[in-house]
Amino acid sequence: MSETEQPRQFNVPFSWWESAFARLREAGDVAEGVVRTDLRYLEENHRMWRDSRGAVGGRFPGRRALAARWGWSERRVRDILARDDWHTPVNPIPWSELKHAGCGDEPEEPDDDGLFELPGPMTHAEVVQRAVRWLRGHHECRTVFAEIVTYERVNPDAIGFRKVAGSSRAWSVLVEAKISRSDFRADRDKIIHRLPDSCPGQERWYLTPPGLVRAEEVPPGWGLAECGKRSVRIVVPAPKGEPVMERAHADMGIMLAALRRHAFGVRWFDDTARFEPYSAAGKGDE
Repeated sequence: MSETEQPRQFNVPFSWWESAFARLREAGDVAEGVVRTDLRYLEENHRMWRDSRGAVGGRFPGRRALAARWGWSERRVRDILARDDWHTPVNPIPWSELKHAGCGDEPEEPDDDGLFELPGPMTHAEVVQRAVRWLRGHHECRTVFAEIVTYERVNPDAIGFRKVAGSSRAWSVLVEAKISRSDFRADRDKIIHRLPDSCPGQERWYLTPPGLVRAEEVPPGWGLAECGKRSVRIVVPAPKGEPVMERAHADMGIMLAALRRHAFGVRWFDDTARFEPYSAAGKGDE
């Protein structure tokens, strides 16, 4: 691929990837970038099998099966699976490489990011950005902040503010993004669950990839929504009641932190709902 060529991104059917991977395998030694992308496919296929109790896909293959699939030695397979980031394709495959291997027509229109990407685990950053869009769209929040660091007891992954229709009151919606079971379980020890009224967010949500958290696991006072690449589905509605004054005070702390950044001239990126980090802006820490 030339330096000026931009790789393109596709969400492809499993059957299409199987055919494409077979052609890449026939073309020669399977590169690590291809293997990482294949692991994304296999991991998602295994999740579908687990969720459907065997009706779709198959079991996640063992080391010997992977070695046969990739034409690698079992030791080489063991080494890549031992890495913490084994399921993350750090070198996505450009469409030109797939086309050169004779993989056929493009499966569907590319996404905005322009990289070849199989359905698979979303990153925390992707879920946070989905939360920002969800707050602005579904919740109609005019002011949204992503991962803003303040002196408050909790620094939410995303929080939005809107005016309550028909009144002069403000309402805040807090979203915590979770991409792993361990992260979700660790969250229950945070102060927002032990002292809920001392933290920001009149309305609180977990936003996760599909199937990560069961409805019965959602703690009291929280809602659960699942996000894909282009949509969000509400699983457990978040309870709504009268505004809690202590939470409003914590909300105000976040707004004041944002106002301080604005007063200092810290650059604001509206598309990601973030201020430039203080270290980059040369302003010191909050």
